[in-house]
Amino acid sequence: MIYMTYTTSGAICCDAPTGPLWASSKNFCGSAKVRPRTFITPESNKSKVFSRFAVMKTTRFRLFGIFPAAKHSFTRSIKRLTMDITTDLYFCQHTDKESLRTLVQRASAMDAKGLLILACSDENWTPAQIDPVLQAFPNLPIFGGIFPYIVYRGKHYSNGILVVGLNVLPHITVIKNISAASGGVKKQISQLSKSITHAKSLITLVDGLADNIVLFLEDLCAFISNGVKIAGGGAGFLDLSKNPCVFTNAGMLQDAAVLVALDVPIHLATGHGWEIMKGPFLVTESKGNVLSSLNYESAYSVYQEQIEANSGTRCTYAGLAAMARHYPLGIENLDGEILVREPIDLNNDHLVCVGEIHENSVVYLLKGNPENLVAAAGQTARSLSVMQKQEHDSVLLFDCISRALFLGDEFYKELETIGNNLFRKDAFFGALTIGEICSNPNGQVRFLNKSTVLAAF
Repeated sequence: MIYMTYTTSGAICCDAPTGPLWASSKNFCGSAKVRPRTFITPESNKSKVFSRFAVMKTTRFRLFGIFPAAKHSFTRSIKRLTMDITTDLYFCQHTDKESLRTLVQRASAMDAKGLLILACSDENWTPAQIDPVLQAFPNLPIFGGIFPYIVYRGKHYSNGILVVGLNVLPHITVIKNISAASGGVKKQISQLSKSITHAKSLITLVDGLADNIVLFLEDLCAFISNGVKIAGGGAGFLDLSKNPCVFTNAGMLQDAAVLVALDVPIHLATGHGWEIMKGPFLVTESKGNVLSSLNYESAYSVYQEQIEANSGTRCTYAGLAAMARHYPLGIENLDGEILVREPIDLNNDHLVCVGEIHENSVVYLLKGNPENLVAAAGQTARSLSVMQKQEHDSVLLFDCISRALFLGDEFYKELETIGNNLFRKDAFFGALTIGEICSNPNGQVRFLNKSTVLAAF
């Protein structure tokens, strides 16, 4: 059975046995004649069938199909006469290597000029699984990452894979060994081609657990042209294990960043909803993402004391990660903006954070509640909608995994309010990330924690 949903004016569900099928609605002009086609691919001496819509005629509307196929369900969003940067979106849960290959083949057959692939860490992808698939398409630029969750049509998934076809040619460059403290990263950045440094926009996917991410972004900002807007996020696994997690046609990479230049402008919006609970505190000793002392005292001792005094909750070594979900740190910029930093581990009495904290910076202890975080996500989407020039712009989401862990069963409300404040509530897609990347109006590129970043293309 095939189900079709017309998203502009509500749902139209149609059974599709055999033969041609017409979909229409009184709320739009036009119709689509759709014929199902069948493809067979071998899998362990079995066959699995994927059905595909052939759209014979369209008039500015969208169809979505859900295709049961053995144990694999397959969703494709069909987009034809719109002007955004995506051609087709393919989502499949419970994937394996052959399913990934099939999705890539299908997307490439639809005249995509490049592919963005977002995969879930629960699938435990390894280079042995992914690399042969990526390397089998040398003439099709491919980039992507492994993330704790992916987001598709307003819902988040802990398993599955999303393949996004692009109708603009992506120029892809890899920066390796970004954790190195030497000048190797800056040298790699200085050798970037003009297709990267003078692009209209950059998508940046980085190993979220690498060291010196902020330093890498500062070096990148020094070499790219003014006006280039950047959006992206940190890839990685939910258990915070360090493994290869970003990739290109060459295969999976660890401790690396993937820069993707696009010849299209983007609009950006970001927000977080966290509030100051206590501070300020002066960072008197830090190195990279390790915070050693605040106000000349042990960073952990100050953090523990302030949480227990202001929240009434006991803070222990073992419970640090859970506590930090509710009480992160915030760095105050010169313009008064608060950038969130989340402690994720302890090294003696030193707080290990996602992202660097510079010495002599000013930090606060933050707090949050579900209502404020959800409201901030909605405001971020409203801000983006004001900037969007076209209703059919593609919207890419990078939302912190820690927000989902904090909100728990209520996280669906965050995605729901984002959708409700965009032009089309289920048309955004993306990932839950380990850190978010976004350039601000002044051209600075920031590495964020516990925040929401939306990019409209």
